[in-house]
Amino acid sequence: MTPKPLKDELGIIAKAYKILSKNLYSDFLKALAELEDNENHIKRVFPHTQLHKVSGIKSVNVYRAYINKIKGWRIHLQYDNDKFLHLCDVLTGEEHDETTEVIKRRKNKYKKKR
Repeated sequence: MTPKPLKDELGIIAKAYKILSKNLYSDFLKALAELEDNENHIKRVFPHTQLHKVSGIKSVNVYRAYINKIKGWRIHLQYDNDKFLHLCDVLTGEEHDETTEVIKRRKNKYKKKR
């Protein structure tokens, strides 16, 4: 496995540790492991997280990955020119339906397109 470097400048892993139950935190770690596997990025196959681009936002490129699809928990992240994957936020089950609104409210967490 060639790792895809992750950056956590906003303390998303610490936030997840505080707010997620043990089972959901385990799912979170599985999601990070899948996202860190560069082979998944080359093949564009993400069986657990189903990584995909968030639509409806023009000013930033945000991707969403499932922590637990059934319970609605998500990770927001961005690719950058430095080829790192930047963790941006963890969304609760209640927030996942309002993705674009959450991004607009928390716009300081996301880097604008260059």
